[in-house]
Amino acid sequence: MYLPEYNPAKQTTNAAFAIRISNFGAYAATPQIAVNYSPVTMQPVVSMTSETPNAVIRYAIGKEELSEKSKVYQQPFAVTQDAAIRAQAFQTGMMSSNIQEAEVKILPFMPGLSMFRQPDPGLTRKVFQPDRYQLENIEQGALIGSDISTGFQLDPQCVSGKCGMVWQGYIYVDSDGGYQFWLNSDDGSALYLDTQKIVDNGGNHGMQEKTGYANLQKGWHGLKVIYFNSGGDAGLKVDYAPLVGKVRQEIPAAALAH
Repeated sequence: MYLPEYNPAKQTTNAAFAIRISNFGAYAATPQIAVNYSPVTMQPVVSMTSETPNAVIRYAIGKEELSEKSKVYQQPFAVTQDAAIRAQAFQTGMMSSNIQEAEVKILPFMPGLSMFRQPDPGLTRKVFQPDRYQLENIEQGALIGSDISTGFQLDPQCVSGKCGMVWQGYIYVDSDGGYQFWLNSDDGSALYLDTQKIVDNGGNHGMQEKTGYANLQKGWHGLKVIYFNSGGDAGLKVDYAPLVGKVRQEIPAAALAH
C-alpha cells in the first residue's frame, strides 16, 4: 500500500485517502454462562459458550481477578459453594468481549411440611390495588377481592387494567429431588417455596420468562406467587418439572392446596 507524505503545506490536491483496517472495532461476542443442576446430586454445573468461532473464554470465580491470564474454560465444571462467576471472550484480531456474570447457588434440601390434616383443594387468591407496582409493595395495597383458585388464572381486573395478585397455599411434589420452575409474565412476578424466593421475574416488562430450581423432599411445601400488571397487556404462566424424567407442564390443580 502506498500513501503520500502527510504535509498540509505541500498538499495541493483535493483527493482524499482512506485506510481500512480489518476487524477494527470488532469485539468478540460476550460469552453466555449456563448454570444447570445434576438431577442426582443437585450440584450446580457451569457451562460457557461464545458465538465468536474459536474464541478463548477465560473466567474467574468469586473475588478472583478476571484478565487475559485467567483460567481458560474447556469443559463444564461443578461448583461446590455459592459464588459469582465472571467470564470474558478473547479472539486474535478482535477486542475482548464484554464481561458476563452469573450467580451460582448451592440449593439446600427443603424438607416437606408436617401436616395435621389434608389441606383443602385450591389456592387462596387475593387481588390488590397497590400504590406502587413493585413486587414488595403488592400486598401493602388495598385488598379488593379474594377467593379460592384451582390455578393461576388472572382476575378480570388484572387483565383489563392495573392491579396486583397473590396466590398462596401449598404444592405437593411426589418424589425427592430437584425441580425446575418457570414464570412467564407481563409484568412482574415471583415464586416462593417455603418462604424462599425461587424465581424472580420482577420489573415492568412484556411477556418475559425466568426460571429457578429447588431441591425438595417428597410432600407438601409452602407456595406463594406474586404478580402485578402495571398497565397495558397482562399475562402469567407458571410451569414446573422434576429434573429426573423432566417434562415441563403447568402445575396441576391436584398438586395445589390451602
